[in-house]
Amino acid sequence: MKLLKDWLKIFHGVSTKYLQNYLSWFRFIRLFDFSKIKKIIGLSLSDKTTYSNFKLLFDNYKNFASL
Repeated sequence: MKLLKDWLKIFHGVSTKYLQNYLSWFRFIRLFDFSKIKKIIGLSLSDKTTYSNFKLLFDNYKNFASL
């Protein structure tokens, strides 16, 4: 609970209307360590085929969806 309270302090108060969004965001941050995410992003940026695979993603999906 202390981790959540400390994390919420950066927002200088939260609206109860959006409390579920804050909790989901906090859960995402706690589940996925950002150091792992930075490592994955770094690996994908250094991979020469990442962008070409991304460009083909929508074409491959269209072909798959039309089956």
